[in-house]
Amino acid sequence: MKLDKETLSEAWMGLVLALAVGLIAVYGITPWVGGLSDGMLKTLMLPMKDALISAMVMGLLIRFLVGVNPKLMPGIILAPALFIPIGVIFYGANTLNFVKFATVPTSYMLLELVIVLVYFGVIIWLGKMLNLRDAITYLVATGSGICGASAIAITSPVVEAEPDDVSCSLIPITLVAMIALWGIVPFIVGATNMATDTYAIYAGSTLQFTGFVKAAVDKSVYGPSIYALGTAVKGFRYIGLLIAIPLFASLIKGKAHVPWFIWAFLVAGLVCSYTPMGHNADGSTKYLYDALTHAGPEGKTNYLKPVYAILWSTAMAAIGLNADLRSIFSEKGGKAVLIAFIGFLSVTVVFLVGMNMITA
Repeated sequence: MKLDKETLSEAWMGLVLALAVGLIAVYGITPWVGGLSDGMLKTLMLPMKDALISAMVMGLLIRFLVGVNPKLMPGIILAPALFIPIGVIFYGANTLNFVKFATVPTSYMLLELVIVLVYFGVIIWLGKMLNLRDAITYLVATGSGICGASAIAITSPVVEAEPDDVSCSLIPITLVAMIALWGIVPFIVGATNMATDTYAIYAGSTLQFTGFVKAAVDKSVYGPSIYALGTAVKGFRYIGLLIAIPLFASLIKGKAHVPWFIWAFLVAGLVCSYTPMGHNADGSTKYLYDALTHAGPEGKTNYLKPVYAILWSTAMAAIGLNADLRSIFSEKGGKAVLIAFIGFLSVTVVFLVGMNMITA
């Protein structure tokens, strides 16, 4: 869709609706879920702490329950194409912290690379075997192997995904992640008598969503060092987007293709990781990443995350507003659950074998 004055005059109402839903997802549902006092309720509502999931679910429900006026559709269709590429730049700046990645031992980096590739390989093979749409297969692979809703948001335009493709990928991955976090992971940890630090690496290497990894290695339960290890391992998987985006874009187009925003994603991460901004209190170098993500007197203000959270939540709200909720319960939704589930079981086996080799 060409972005000009005439397009914007037709699209502004739909864009406003998508933005309103996106803002509610970021500043309405997410803080409320995070502030729940009941532990079980907070655990059950964990997926809704992800603003992108919240936004898409709200969009799906609005369309299903009350419908969407056709006059709003130009803006709803425009929102993902407009906001996702811009959000990629801020996402790269916030997640590609190469200084932090360097703290992950090389052996674990190699194991994570293998896990990401196994996620991709198993899910793509199963998708082909089950005759699942390529776009859904690639979104399930990227969302499972890298970073859940964020990876799906980035990948959806390059694989030319329809709104139903996105919903039929994200919801199944979320369901499998919940089963993994509350069922499979505790069982594996107990059955293998897994050490706490190995558990943190397991969660960071295999769980689909960053929020689920944080819940698995809860700082209040396991302490700051285990939490830092799990999130650092998870963070390293973001580099997988540099493989996934060109790979799946090329497979869809039938020729080598690297979208422009993947370069912006990489450059933003490099600039923020290595641009010096003075020194920390302990004498270590303070980089632009630290200044932008640990600002304020208590070091808790992140200037980057709210930007891409709003942009992508708006895009995901628009995708939900343009998707059919019933498609999630269709045959393709069931197949997406199956390949995501088998993908997680496969990488669990790979992790156990790999860790045994590393520690032998």
